[in-house]
Amino acid sequence: MLVSLFVKQRMTFFISSEKREFIDGLVEMLSAGDMAPAIGGRAALDQTPDAIRAIEAGTISGKTVVNIGSEAS
Repeated sequence: MLVSLFVKQRMTFFISSEKREFIDGLVEMLSAGDMAPAIGGRAALDQTPDAIRAIEAGTISGKTVVNIGSEAS
């Protein structure tokens, strides 16, 4: 378990165990364009504190993606 340096929440990891039929259905919907992930914002790793502040302020709807690699955009 990790303790976040930026917010007063404990961060944990989990592994999902879904049935193959469920995943296949999601793949079909994504491929057909019937569903899109709710990504509210993207941030480079060095912009993570700013992204967390935006989440706390409620200015982002959806999930925030933190890009770690050199190809972050």
